[in-house]
Amino acid sequence: MKNAAVICEYNPFHNGHAYQLSYMRERLGAENIIAVMSGNFVQRGEPAVFDKYIRTEMALSSGADLVIEIPAVFSSASASEFASAGVNAVFRSGIADMLCFGVEGGIDIDKLKTFNDMRSAVHDDDAFNDTVKAFLKKGLSYPAAVNESLKSILSISEGKPVITEDFFLPNNILALEYIKAAEKCSKIYGRTLDLQAIPRTDAGYSEAAIPKGGSRYASATALRKIILAGRRNRRSEFEENAAGSGSITKHELLRFIPDKAVSLYGRYGLINDAVSCDDMSGILNLRILDAVRNNTDLTAYLDVSREISDRLINMSGELLSFSGRASRLKTRQYTLSRIRRALLHIALGITGESFEQRKSSGYITYIRVLGFRRSAVSSGLLRQLKDNSTVPVVTKPADFKELIAEDVYCDQIYYSIKNKTGEYFRSPVMI
Repeated sequence: MKNAAVICEYNPFHNGHAYQLSYMRERLGAENIIAVMSGNFVQRGEPAVFDKYIRTEMALSSGADLVIEIPAVFSSASASEFASAGVNAVFRSGIADMLCFGVEGGIDIDKLKTFNDMRSAVHDDDAFNDTVKAFLKKGLSYPAAVNESLKSILSISEGKPVITEDFFLPNNILALEYIKAAEKCSKIYGRTLDLQAIPRTDAGYSEAAIPKGGSRYASATALRKIILAGRRNRRSEFEENAAGSGSITKHELLRFIPDKAVSLYGRYGLINDAVSCDDMSGILNLRILDAVRNNTDLTAYLDVSREISDRLINMSGELLSFSGRASRLKTRQYTLSRIRRALLHIALGITGESFEQRKSSGYITYIRVLGFRRSAVSSGLLRQLKDNSTVPVVTKPADFKELIAEDVYCDQIYYSIKNKTGEYFRSPVMI
């Protein structure tokens, strides 16, 4: 039986994701699909727009057979650490023989593997990073600086670029991290995964505009923009339709959502229930004020440098939203995503020490099942998971309170800003 895994966020789930799952089943022959998904917090340094159980239900309704969770400490980390956690979850589950991921810009698996091999041939990471910085100071773009650094260190003669700008599109950066992590895990666990790159058919990863014409594909970035705007506008077309005849399929947003997931928008009132980073403003401001009062070092939190800490302390008296504070902190040295991750880790109380402890334990210390299809029971997939996993499998969270305590705490924060309680010990979704 061929079991395929995909590492994902589904923030929110859309037609491009449904296409990917269909591709895995119909083109790659996957009999079971395991989605290794971020929980309530995501890699861009924000709370997920919809909670993990709603996103799980969307994934299961549109092709996934089993959804397991990436812990918050890693789902909100850098691309490298997010990928490492996801890939380790796949290996530790013991049930997947294939790992799939999206690519864009004409990049394929062979090109990615070639680049990974070259990068692996650079044995001194510090020397490589110093060389990249030197080329950046000369005014080169980051892709060009990496390209020239590889040529220099590996003694590659002049000619065509070793890599092109396309390698640095968001999906391709993650794909390279998956390949690198899979290579490391293969040595640790003594087995390999069949790596498959799926060409992206929808809008670019971070394309903020809704495509014109009859396209049914839009980026998650664009869809989040519509969703959060709809939440603010209580007289939006979506709410009027959802509250009235139920004819919500006419709303622009729903053109980009798989038919089987559309009903969830009406059933759960998702637009009004959506979460944004600015819902974290109160707890973030409180953490910073407490740090000032208690003379606490903010650099203890994951991704918070001395410079970020000092600037946060200096502006602690200013009443700012989460996004406003992130914008004020952004510099050429720090991307907005890096800043948001640092602020999120402060708000969630995630320290560098706890991160390193989890990382040194192999990233994944348990497999938390968020949901599954009934077919996962009849096919034996759940039994395989329980038999093959090298870490505890959590299907009854109340039985593993100590083991999952850090994620429960993060969930408590998420559900408190949604004015909901009790979701953190919920049993898996089953459809």
